[in-house]
Amino acid sequence: MSLRHRVVNRPSYQWGETNREVVLNVDIADAREADTTFLLMPDGMLKLSTTDSQGHSYEMCWELRHRVRVEDSTCAVHPREIKLTIAKLADEKWTKLQREGVKKPPQERVNWDMFCDSSGESEEEKEKAGIP
Repeated sequence: MSLRHRVVNRPSYQWGETNREVVLNVDIADAREADTTFLLMPDGMLKLSTTDSQGHSYEMCWELRHRVRVEDSTCAVHPREIKLTIAKLADEKWTKLQREGVKKPPQERVNWDMFCDSSGESEEEKEKAGIP
């Protein structure tokens, strides 16, 4: 009788924020939408698991910095990534993705293009509004 060891991969990801949301782009190519599980709790506990088209398993857990609005948050599976859009409960700047005491994992990168400038609007929000 042989026992197969299941290898769970920890993909790299980038995160950024606007005034209203935090966005995580998780680098997983060819994720199977049917195998993707997105679990988000109001206290900021977040879990993502999926399998890609070659059968590789991926799993990530985060303890987000602040409370969130679960009902307004989404998970979208794209060909090269999974995009998690997490609605903030309060309009506040997040200086880190995760709570105090949680060490930043090596897979984490900051998407500086998402961050708000001194006017409080991100480049993405400005572009949508037609502001140079």
